[in-house]
Amino acid sequence: MRDFGARTAAVPVPAARRARLRWGIVLVALMLAAALVPAVLSDYAQDLITRILIYAVFALSLELLVGTTGLISLGHAAYFGIAAYVTARLTPDTGQGAVLLMLPLAMLGAGLFALAVGALSLRTKGVYFIMVTLAFGQMAYFVAHDTPLGGGSDGLYLDSRPAIVAAGRALVRLDVPGHLYWFCLASLVGTYGLLALLRRSRFGHALAGIRINEQRMRAAGYHTYRYKLAAFVIAGMLAGLAGFLIAVRSASVNPELLSWHESGGVLLMVILGGLGSLPGAVLGAAAFILLKELYGSEAVFGSLAAHWQLTLGVTMILLVAFRPDGLVGIGRRQRSRDVGAVADLGASVALSTLAPHEDIAMRTPLPQFAPLLRATALERHFGGLAAVDAVSIDLRPGEIHAVIGTNGAGKSTLINMLSGELAPSSGTIAFADTDIGAWSQPRRARAGIGRSYQRTTIFPELSVFENCRLCAQAAQQQSWALWASAAACMRSNAVAAEVLAVVGLAAAADKVAGSMSHGQKRQLEIAMCLATGPRVLLLDEPLAGMGAEESQRMLALLMRLKTSHAILLVEHDMDAVFQVADRITVMVNGQVIACGMPQAIRADPEVQHAYLGAPDSMRKTDQDPDGAHAAT
Repeated sequence: MRDFGARTAAVPVPAARRARLRWGIVLVALMLAAALVPAVLSDYAQDLITRILIYAVFALSLELLVGTTGLISLGHAAYFGIAAYVTARLTPDTGQGAVLLMLPLAMLGAGLFALAVGALSLRTKGVYFIMVTLAFGQMAYFVAHDTPLGGGSDGLYLDSRPAIVAAGRALVRLDVPGHLYWFCLASLVGTYGLLALLRRSRFGHALAGIRINEQRMRAAGYHTYRYKLAAFVIAGMLAGLAGFLIAVRSASVNPELLSWHESGGVLLMVILGGLGSLPGAVLGAAAFILLKELYGSEAVFGSLAAHWQLTLGVTMILLVAFRPDGLVGIGRRQRSRDVGAVADLGASVALSTLAPHEDIAMRTPLPQFAPLLRATALERHFGGLAAVDAVSIDLRPGEIHAVIGTNGAGKSTLINMLSGELAPSSGTIAFADTDIGAWSQPRRARAGIGRSYQRTTIFPELSVFENCRLCAQAAQQQSWALWASAAACMRSNAVAAEVLAVVGLAAAADKVAGSMSHGQKRQLEIAMCLATGPRVLLLDEPLAGMGAEESQRMLALLMRLKTSHAILLVEHDMDAVFQVADRITVMVNGQVIACGMPQAIRADPEVQHAYLGAPDSMRKTDQDPDGAHAAT
């Protein structure tokens, strides 16, 4: 048993309290200012602020996609416009529509379209994803513009405004400017609060992990497609809320609400305010609309007002050039990245409160029995190239099975197929006597197959502790929970503390992962694998780039881990392989040329000729820190 009670997170508590106090003062000031708006400002100014509130909701909805999840959409205005058109269609010719009926239906219409768009577009990546969202947005635009459904280029008009009615009496009439202002303000506060809670939740942390490193999230057991689709639908529905509000405010809708210009405008708001920041999205919306009003004012800019797009464009370029972190970063004090990374951990849990857990590396050894993971006649073809050709291999509990071979022998391709990242062209894979050939990588990870990568795959923006906690969260129940704070999950915190102690990184828990040395990052990746609770470890060159002392520590860790895991080790360091391997498989040109005990492999003439190049010697290969190797 290992006691973690002596370790307490080094959290800057006074600084956190001062930050909360500052935000409290700002919140009170904003509430007072909001209360004074209807009383002291003109109708024009009140309408301008109402428009800012609506577009702040719109910007927040896109911030969930762009800043939190890392999905850049150029069709986001489609949900905004669809909700506006649904509102116009539902508005009765006479009397007052019911807000509590019309608003949910408008958001539902936007959400359903977002579900359809996301289900297809999320199967693409990068620029293709951007173009697919743009295409869907333009399709919606032309439906509204060219068909009677949307009223053509003139759009639709609202003959009446909705209201909140109780006992036959209109309590809130959205045709009254003051009532509309308060309703929009409440909508913004509700949207902001929802997204703030979501970002702190397990679901929100998973979205952040997907933005930073989706490959590692899949390897940890997250079905990233489902998470992204859920975020897509939530963002679409929140954009629908903004669309409902803009339709009510303007008493009309037109196809321009769905155009790519509208999508580009809200994206500029998010970038202007600062990506990844909820206050930044609100600030960016306010700045964009105010600058647009200012540059379009003939009283201020005279004849230049007709060219406000040019002036606004120059301003945007200058702001992005000199303030790349957005308006939200102006005046922000520069703080140590370590302090920022610790804030989330320290605000929610002190490690001294965690109950001790059994050391992962010293749990009851697995019994020696039939192979835990078995691959039979695996093949993978890339065109006419057979990267893996009829390879059969098995992993038994309590042993390290090393796979060696020259560069291009197919070792990494083999691991990719075993882990589920790459589908085999033919062959079978069984885990604990269950055929898992059709299982996705996340499902295999959650079943107990963990892997590391040839190139270090971590979350460099997060702290070391948060890296492990995020991986541990994948194995917990309710990993989707929108209501539960990720940082308050005691089980995930305990597992993260445990695995960091196992790999020797407990003292570095509060460091930003990207600031560590290469060897420490490799150790962290092993800890992240362990945090998912695997029974099988597929390790792709874990010693790559390590010095002699770091390598020995890693080998000692592998020897401890093999008592409770079945380990597949791909490695170029022959001294290390023969030091720890119980069995060795040798691959050349995608085929297995030998498999057996280390002594038999060392003496095999075919292995010596094809791989080692000289009899009676197993020579170490050159390595670079990035994992590229050249056989000597």
